[in-house]
Amino acid sequence: MGGSHRNRGSTDIARGTRHRARLILVLLAATCVVVSVLVLRTMRIADLRREIARLEHRHAMAIAEQQRLEELLLTVRDPEVIEDLARRWLGLVYPGEEKAIFIHEE
Repeated sequence: MGGSHRNRGSTDIARGTRHRARLILVLLAATCVVVSVLVLRTMRIADLRREIARLEHRHAMAIAEQQRLEELLLTVRDPEVIEDLARRWLGLVYPGEEKAIFIHEE
């Protein structure tokens, strides 16, 4: 009977060892999952930061273009600029004025 008591003890030890091994495997698997999630999140955050930088650059370019267009709008609303453009581009003249067109022969 003494031997069977010994076997039970060694069986309990083996069972405990297997239980600890399973627990370690489960903890290792959980750690791998957590690390994978953290790595993926870190990569996504880096992607989003790059996207933010790209959009901030586009926003700055749009603001600069808006300012340029607002300045242009101010100049084309100026009566002197309108008159100059009408004379140069459209060939308009005031009543009583004559327009001379020079033809260059080559």
